[in-house]
Amino acid sequence: MFKTFLVAVLFLISIQSLASDTTFDEFFRPYSLPTLLISPDDGKIVDANDAAIVFYGYSRKEFQNISIQDVNLLSAEQVATERQAAKLENRNYFIFRHKMADGSIKTVQVYSSPIIVKNRKLLFSTIRDISSQRQLEQELWHYQDNLETMVDKQIEVIRAQNKKQFFYLFLGITLLIICVTVLLYLLSRKKSAENRIKTLSQIVEQSPIAIATIDDKGRISYGNSQFEEQYSERCQQSIINQPFIDLYADSGDNADELAFSMRGGISWQGELGSELDTIFERWEMLNVFPLSNAANKTEYVVISRDVSLLKENEKQLRLASTVFHTATEAVMICNNKQEILAINQAFTEITGFSEQETIGKTPTILRSGHHDQGFYNSMIRELKRNGSWQGEVSNRRKSGELYYEWLAITALCNPQGEIEAYVGLFSDITKRKKAEDKIYHQANYDALTGLANRNMFSDRLVHALDVASHNQSKLALLFIDLDGFKQVNDNLGHSQGDILLQQVSERITACVTSSNMVSRLGGDEFAIIFTEPAEVDTVEDITNDIIQEIARPYDLNGHKAYITASIGIAVCPDDGDNAEELLTKADSAMYKAKANGRNKFQFFTKEMDEEAQNRRTLMGELREAVHNEDFEVWFQPIHHCQSTQLEYTEALVRWRHPIKGIIAPIHFIPLAEEMGLINAIGHQVLKQACRTAADWQSTLAYAPGVAVNVSSLQFQQPNFVEQVTDVLRETGLAPNKLILEITESLLIADDEQVFSQLTELRRLGINISLDDFGTGYSSLSYLKRFPVNKLKIDRSFVKDIEPHNTDTRLINAIVSMAKSLQMEVVAEGVETDFQLRQLHYLGCDLVQGYVYSKPLSPPAISDYLQSLQTVNAAAQQKDS
Repeated sequence: MFKTFLVAVLFLISIQSLASDTTFDEFFRPYSLPTLLISPDDGKIVDANDAAIVFYGYSRKEFQNISIQDVNLLSAEQVATERQAAKLENRNYFIFRHKMADGSIKTVQVYSSPIIVKNRKLLFSTIRDISSQRQLEQELWHYQDNLETMVDKQIEVIRAQNKKQFFYLFLGITLLIICVTVLLYLLSRKKSAENRIKTLSQIVEQSPIAIATIDDKGRISYGNSQFEEQYSERCQQSIINQPFIDLYADSGDNADELAFSMRGGISWQGELGSELDTIFERWEMLNVFPLSNAANKTEYVVISRDVSLLKENEKQLRLASTVFHTATEAVMICNNKQEILAINQAFTEITGFSEQETIGKTPTILRSGHHDQGFYNSMIRELKRNGSWQGEVSNRRKSGELYYEWLAITALCNPQGEIEAYVGLFSDITKRKKAEDKIYHQANYDALTGLANRNMFSDRLVHALDVASHNQSKLALLFIDLDGFKQVNDNLGHSQGDILLQQVSERITACVTSSNMVSRLGGDEFAIIFTEPAEVDTVEDITNDIIQEIARPYDLNGHKAYITASIGIAVCPDDGDNAEELLTKADSAMYKAKANGRNKFQFFTKEMDEEAQNRRTLMGELREAVHNEDFEVWFQPIHHCQSTQLEYTEALVRWRHPIKGIIAPIHFIPLAEEMGLINAIGHQVLKQACRTAADWQSTLAYAPGVAVNVSSLQFQQPNFVEQVTDVLRETGLAPNKLILEITESLLIADDEQVFSQLTELRRLGINISLDDFGTGYSSLSYLKRFPVNKLKIDRSFVKDIEPHNTDTRLINAIVSMAKSLQMEVVAEGVETDFQLRQLHYLGCDLVQGYVYSKPLSPPAISDYLQSLQTVNAAAQQKDS
């Protein structure tokens, strides 16, 4: 019977192990024992091997149309009873009564085991016919019963016949045999008991569980080696005759319960802990039960098992469970089929999926669709190769919201190296990702236009040059600078200037394809990289389109604005093969386009290298001039239009170059503004002008004041008023002798700081003159609001006053408006007597220009003032 079972088991194991390489039928059909494949769900017979067909007499097709209940004659209750009996008897088979196809009934042994066949779970049942064996057993039982009956009857006859004759003999022999038998039995029992005691003693002594006996006085009478070893740390001497309960003096309430139970003679079971000189506690599981000895004195047997490691493991498991459930990182555990087995609370908080919604599912429920299958295949390969993987993953929450996580996966393997499970830990990095993206965008994109900034442009240009070098192709770089943007910005304000830059960026972007990099380098400078061969060849046409688009009018919240663009073009490798060189040459070409009249483009030529070098040299010399204060202040007189009396002079800066001589401001002031040197130059001019004017006050009877031009950048310094007062105090010039000339652009923004500074300057007695009036966005409202007391008509209006052109309506309107606001009117650029007479007729207060004097150097202005002084003295003497 065991052999049959072993054969069936070995067969089952073999077909399961070979199922992946060989078809199941090749092993199942020719198997020698009758075998059925049965569905556990409904009892249907799925298949039968050849031996089963012969055994039962059914064909394979007939088998497939019947169930096991049609063959088994036992009812459901009887089957259940048989299964229970097999379990109690520890049998690995069942005994059933099966009906054959011919109606005969056979007793069979059935060995059943689950098996997966073609992805279907079935019962693999092997049948063994034991009908003949059962019949033979019944016949043997019947024969034995008859034999015993016959012997009994014969003995009764013999005894009856010889009862008297052999009674005493039989009785003596019987008694002798009984005595010998009892004696031999007792001897064997004694020896057996001694052997059992010896064996039991060896078992107890060598047991890994501590065992001891306690006498009726509570003292230890015996302890095996494990007991002595286990308690040696508590008792430095022999444990024999030591009070047992004293070993647990520090174990708390449980030790008290143990002592109480022992005094009452009852059993006790529980755990006792004690602290030793280690980092762990010692825990023992004790079973103490009474045992009465021959003297009827109660002794105890103690069975103790050290469960310290178990308790420590339980503690570690509790800690691990606590960490698992309370960790801020999401934890997900999957089996080797990638089915989710467990998640923690952080997983639910991050993804929105509850435990009920995830257990049994795969992590694909989180997929966002942002990663292709290749990404996940690479992840799996890495896990199989190294046992771990980590990286950034884009997933989707239950709500559909996209989020980013940093995922770390570890594969858990069995001793054979096969993957059993996966543990995934991830944290939500969405906020960090968005912050990084924001920082990246801020670092690489222009906040105003959304175009790439200089940082990204430089990086892309280097990359594009590398690609062009590798492919031996060309690359074109356009450097764009807006013409007239400063005037729009000054006249309409910075907010309108920003809108203009946004519209310009849109127009430039619309002229190129998405493959071109458009960048705002800063201010009103833009750049474009062309890398496509077709675009490089037609860059001239594209540049013309850009120029035409930029030149179209702009609507800035109801204000029309007009600008143009000057564009420089450099081509790689013709003009250079590195980013700095190419950008420098494109910049040089742009300045050449400006010099040629603006609103046009210029390809770089070799001649421009010299011009660029001159510009760089000039920039260096200008910095040195600021450091050495190599600037002179020249003065142009401003006379009263009616009396021709000298009122004041305008201070005009000149750069005394050591080689080039005197350089006019038109050649270096724009460069100074570009380089950020205008404030330093302006401060030097203010100080020199005030010092000279202060000297006039001490040497001349009719000393004029001085007007100093102040740039918008200089005036907008928070400490500008303090700078002016320091200069006046240092030079000794009276505040009413100083006129500060500002431009309209400073007032357009309607800035409170500007208003506050102008008010403070007027409070100090300093005059404020509005320069170049009429050329920008002139407004009556800011003239009324700001404390301006002089209005200077731009020379462009004065130069049109000629004998054949006497249309002075604009000047007349400006003078009338200024008079109504109680402002003095100054006309600059007056060069002829006719212009002077016309201005006198219109009521202009002051005039400035070549009609009186050109700008004069410091010695020349001294001579001019001395001559006026002489003339005035002579006139006074004549009058007297």
